[in-house]
Amino acid sequence: MSREGAKPNLREPSRRQWGNTMAKKRKQLRGKVEKVIKSKHHSQPEMAQIAIDGAEDLYREIRVDNELTDGDGVKVSLKQGEEIDVILEADAGATAKKPPASDKTEGKG
Repeated sequence: MSREGAKPNLREPSRRQWGNTMAKKRKQLRGKVEKVIKSKHHSQPEMAQIAIDGAEDLYREIRVDNELTDGDGVKVSLKQGEEIDVILEADAGATAKKPPASDKTEGKG
């Protein structure tokens, strides 16, 4: 089957959807949905509290609207207790090269 006739992969965004992803820098973290917080008013969204593995204790939890969209455009929500991937993504212009790690024993004698 030619590439033109192939169905798009619904798990990965297409370049048309997200632009040129090659210029993006990414980091994937693991997390767990600690709580699903129901809204007190129908005009406010339900929230998901997510604990990020490996983050500092004080900054471990984040809260986000608990509404995602699947590959077919259907709205879905996260379930409490589930392990998830948290992806940080930034344009290349928003990042800086890290200096190479120096040898900490260098210069000690």
